[in-house]
Amino acid sequence: MGDRLRFARVSAELSLEAVGEALGITGSAVSQWETGKTYPSRKSLIQFAELTSFAVVWLESGSVSMRTRDESVWSYNTATVPLIIPSQATQDGLRAFLGELHLKFSSALAIGTVHNAAADRPLMVTTRFPCSITGGFGLEIFDRRNATDYEIGDIVMLDAEVEPVPGDMVFAAVDVEKRPVFAKYLPRGQHTVLKPLNSDWGDEVLGPGYLEGRVVAVMTERTHRRRTKDPQKNDRNR
Repeated sequence: MGDRLRFARVSAELSLEAVGEALGITGSAVSQWETGKTYPSRKSLIQFAELTSFAVVWLESGSVSMRTRDESVWSYNTATVPLIIPSQATQDGLRAFLGELHLKFSSALAIGTVHNAAADRPLMVTTRFPCSITGGFGLEIFDRRNATDYEIGDIVMLDAEVEPVPGDMVFAAVDVEKRPVFAKYLPRGQHTVLKPLNSDWGDEVLGPGYLEGRVVAVMTERTHRRRTKDPQKNDRNR
């Protein structure tokens, strides 16, 4: 079991301390699970499975599918999604907006004008993994909240149709200004902690007594694809 626990933790990009904090134990205790010196309680194992998105049965025995997330929402994807800006992603009616961009792109493709530099042509980015037509979009990292894992100009793919699980990187609209935030999703009872990977930035806490806000979309693909200063090269990368 220890090897599977470590595989799940590393796959979820979580440190021993991060898992311990989420489960209310120490990082050293998690390390002892991974080395086989101790075993997690049933409650801790279920919490660990939810945190890492791996199935409890697989963690216990290695049988059946390792993943718990329902990936059926990704089965109706195109190979491209719109590249939009943070203020567009935080607006109400995001799904309808994305649908309009897909329709506009499809129309341009049908009449052979997709490569024209028309101002109203949506910018599209190619995805390696499926995500939904009605919820998938690309976004450039817009601050150093998660440096050095994510730098300004990196492009990530997100999907508004996917439900977040603890440890996911998510895009959220925070407070009445709908301020865009990209951070790690860590639910805590009635509250949601949006935790940056850069320790120079503080947590954002959503819920009663704290900030208003909502999780907009979940990151489904980490590209680390940076745009260059050459517009022609940027067009080739899209």
